[in-house]
Amino acid sequence: MTKVHEAARAIKARSSPGSSVEDGKLYHELPFRGVAKIPSHRGNTRLRIEQIGRLVNLQNAKVLDLGCGPGGIAVGLSRLGARVLGIDSDPQAIKVARALADHLDADCYFVVDDVGRLLLEEKKPGEYDVVVWLSQLMWLRKQHGHEKALEAIYQASKLAPTLVFETAADDGEAGVKGLTQNDIRGWLRYAAVQSKISSAPSPGGGWFQRRVFVLERPQTRWDGDTSVVRRTGRRTVTKTYKPGFEWMAPVEWNALDRLRGSGIAPSIVASDTETPALSMTFSGWRGDVTPGMIDEQRSHIVDVLDQAGIEHRDIRPSNLVALDGRLNLIDFGWGRLDGEPAPVPDPPQLNDREDGRGKWGGPQLYDDAALRSIAKFMRGKRA
Repeated sequence: MTKVHEAARAIKARSSPGSSVEDGKLYHELPFRGVAKIPSHRGNTRLRIEQIGRLVNLQNAKVLDLGCGPGGIAVGLSRLGARVLGIDSDPQAIKVARALADHLDADCYFVVDDVGRLLLEEKKPGEYDVVVWLSQLMWLRKQHGHEKALEAIYQASKLAPTLVFETAADDGEAGVKGLTQNDIRGWLRYAAVQSKISSAPSPGGGWFQRRVFVLERPQTRWDGDTSVVRRTGRRTVTKTYKPGFEWMAPVEWNALDRLRGSGIAPSIVASDTETPALSMTFSGWRGDVTPGMIDEQRSHIVDVLDQAGIEHRDIRPSNLVALDGRLNLIDFGWGRLDGEPAPVPDPPQLNDREDGRGKWGGPQLYDDAALRSIAKFMRGKRA
């Protein structure tokens, strides 16, 4: 009898809700030669390992497995070339996982810790290439509430460039019934503030409508000619002005202050006059802007700017972003308020070409009609 069998036989009962041990059995099978006959409730561990291997490159990758249970998936990922740290709150499961890694000489390490607390307290267990977080969200949501669960997703997405995530949409035991996978995708998008989320059905029949999602880490820094913008939170960014462009800070602050609550631009969170820098709400992604969105929302934005007495003077594709289907205008540093003389000459991008291409350069995400609309938009004219 191996130490894995001994550890598995020592399991007495489920130790906590959502635990990976239950009634003297493992929740997940251990599909490895010599230990595969240990009693388990689920039998698709091998399929899940293979699926993760198809979704992400694990060769020489450092992987963090959150809620690793008895270690079956972690050990399987190590056999695909990864070095894995597994974390689980269940000491009985971790005892089995350690015995399994030792028995198979796997490049895996396991610790007992509360995944929810680890994420919510923003502990940083290390730098990783991939975070694997399977079947844990709904239990976290049940124990800590919806908003804290969403915050945990954001914290998990910051730990590595890739987050492999699985959850159910209809698991009454975990406190969720009647959701759709579109609901789950919306949670992920809102929580991690990402636009690129791919997914695939969970292997083994999609038990409780399970689906596997892969989230690529979103961009966190934008380096422009006049400023640097960094993500500082799930819904906030900080914009620091480069030397020679410090004069932009009060111009942008005044414009955004006038537009507070308008829904067409970022909202100011705080300002630092010494740096200078502005902290403001995150307003979205350039890649999410569509020509239809411009056509539908352009006139409203122009009206709001007119009512606020603001000339933006630098409206172009790179200064239009979208979040949750709403178009936002950013970068008001070249702006002019109430027709007052501008503190500097026109921005270098400003031009009168009817097609709106000017110095933008290269192919854009917009068709010619949308580019013409933007060109008029730039000059403050209604199409």
